[in-house]
Amino acid sequence: MSDGRVVIDAIFDTAPTQRSVRTLQRSLDGLNTNRYNERLRLMSAEMKAAYRASAQALIPFKRELIETEFKFFKLAQSMKNYTGTNEQFIGEVRRLGQEHKKATENIMKNNEIMKAGFIQGVGQMLAMSGQSEKISDNFKRMGNPLYTVNNGLLRVTGSLERMAREGNASVLALKMLGPTANMKQLNDMTRMITQGQMRFASVAIASAAACVMLYGKLHEAAMENDTYAKSFNTMMATIKEAFKPLVDVFAAVMPYVYNFITMIAKMIVNFNKAHPVLSKVIAGFTLLLPALTLLLSPLAIGIGLIHGMAAAFSSVWMLIGPLVTGLGAMMGTVALVAAAIAAVGAALYLLWTKTDWFKKAVIGAWNAIKSATQAAWNWVMNNIIKPVMSAIQSFIEEKMETIKKFWDENGTQLMQAAQNVWNVISTVIKTAMLAIGA
Repeated sequence: MSDGRVVIDAIFDTAPTQRSVRTLQRSLDGLNTNRYNERLRLMSAEMKAAYRASAQALIPFKRELIETEFKFFKLAQSMKNYTGTNEQFIGEVRRLGQEHKKATENIMKNNEIMKAGFIQGVGQMLAMSGQSEKISDNFKRMGNPLYTVNNGLLRVTGSLERMAREGNASVLALKMLGPTANMKQLNDMTRMITQGQMRFASVAIASAAACVMLYGKLHEAAMENDTYAKSFNTMMATIKEAFKPLVDVFAAVMPYVYNFITMIAKMIVNFNKAHPVLSKVIAGFTLLLPALTLLLSPLAIGIGLIHGMAAAFSSVWMLIGPLVTGLGAMMGTVALVAAAIAAVGAALYLLWTKTDWFKKAVIGAWNAIKSATQAAWNWVMNNIIKPVMSAIQSFIEEKMETIKKFWDENGTQLMQAAQNVWNVISTVIKTAMLAIGA
């Protein structure tokens, strides 16, 4: 229908495509080199044609999408006067939902421009420079051997960063599906991997908790071994001394957990007594289950073990990446300084214990320092501190003598003057009190 085509063309605005073409044209127009003008003109024409062809190819599917949305609109208008059953109405909604889904998927499958943007994003991800590489280049620029010693570790962390980028959901989706995949397949695979990374995190946390509980019980059983118990108790005594506040909180909370585990364990003991052979088979299976669940948790992503491990590492790297890269940027220097300090300490110890001349030289130097320090202190005490203290003492004694002499000469008059003033004040107060009382 011509009218329908007009409506569809009007509704489906081609502005995004036109904006992309205009942006491309401006970029190409800015390159005003005579040598490449003709080639750039051909490139521009080819890309414009591709944009227009892609937009034209999507029109039939967009028409289907609009028609389905119109059906939804008409069904909503008829709801007040609908005469069918609820099941019939839900059936109509389900059918229209399937039509809408099919039209949307067809648009995505045939959107070549979106696929070009997708693979461009993957290429940019794979070519991205990591923090380790940038830090290493900066250390090289500084030229300090104390810093460049870290570049070996930074190469290792750089490799880990590349592994994390290659485990990105979009990269894995393109790697698994290949160049023949349409945009719908790439988008579905990317979403599945992203959601699978969240499933992996949940499974890994649950299996780690199960490992802690199971191997905790095995630890309690192993405490019956004297060697194991002695080693463990020695370690725990040292840790308790260092982390006593944490131990106090742990001791207050964990008895409730232990009581619950004990109740479950009693039930298992009764089962073991009733079925001894079966209990051993179950015990062997249970012993391996938490560890295998933790090791194979990348399977929860749904893309196999190898690709799952890559995706799992990519998701975990977001948490551990800054720490690993930071350690890589400094541990070489730390190890070098620590080795230097240890070497100097060992050399001094060996010289002190194995050579008499070094010990005599150190003792002689110390005695010389001590004598020089004592002489300097004596000079400061005799020439500075004592004269100053004597001057202060003489000044205070002189002033106290002047004050005492003044008081002996004028004390009686001062006391009398003070008494006279007080008599006047007391007379005024008495008069005022009598007036107040009246």
